[in-house]
Amino acid sequence: MATPSDPSTLTRADLAEALQDALGLPQPMAGRLVAEIFESTGAALQDPADGRVQITGFGTFEVLDRGPRPARNPRTNEVVPLAARRVVRFRAASGLRALLRKEEGP
Repeated sequence: MATPSDPSTLTRADLAEALQDALGLPQPMAGRLVAEIFESTGAALQDPADGRVQITGFGTFEVLDRGPRPARNPRTNEVVPLAARRVVRFRAASGLRALLRKEEGP
């Protein structure tokens, strides 16, 4: 895979470059492919029937509805109500978790 410009961040351009190198795709096609993957993922998460994207060996993205709740302003200690909202949760697959544990070392 291509080395990212910033080792701590993997960007769309880095993904497109990795596809270009691995599959020999022209740069515009690799960029469109990456964009299509993200568009499809976003559309699947917006689907009210499911709101879930599972990538075997990587993990699952899931939309959750969080109810309203009280929060506290740490500066003034004032209770502030937070409205209900939808959030995306990611749960890593066991293969990804094992890979991350392996890189951590003993």
